[in-house]
Amino acid sequence: MNAILDFLENSVIRYPKKIAIIDSGRKYSFSELSDSVDRFAANLLSYPQNSVISIIFENSIEFVISYLGILKAGCIAHLISPTTTESNIVEQIRSAQPKLIVYSRSLGEKLNNLTSFQKAEFREVFENNRPAKSPNIDTVNTAYLIYTSGTTSTPKGVPVSHANSVFTT
Repeated sequence: MNAILDFLENSVIRYPKKIAIIDSGRKYSFSELSDSVDRFAANLLSYPQNSVISIIFENSIEFVISYLGILKAGCIAHLISPTTTESNIVEQIRSAQPKLIVYSRSLGEKLNNLTSFQKAEFREVFENNRPAKSPNIDTVNTAYLIYTSGTTSTPKGVPVSHANSVFTT
């Protein structure tokens, strides 16, 4: 099995100093990325395993850290594209019923109509320091939800398991 988290862990062992990701001139080695993911995940461990955590980000290092951190915490990542309309975001959130919505500072205004849901900007989650051990993840558990409107124009969540989120090397 080469699930996403396995890929990261194996890359840290094999290539700890090799650059894993570059964004706007910022570079993270596999070791630095893994440390950031662990830190983010530790701050989500107060949520029950398999809780949905929604994220809305532009393509960025923060998106990658959030996504992998949610998986590492044993939660389900609900991915929302930043180009999604506000009405579609509201429908997705109501359907997914996330325990938390994590967002980038620049996209926070898209969440103004979601007053009954807990929300936090990336830094609010990342800057907490709660060292803890991540739970064991079963590959049959849902890794993430992706929404599609299909022919009805109504968003429908499609769960994807950790076993179906694999890398081949």
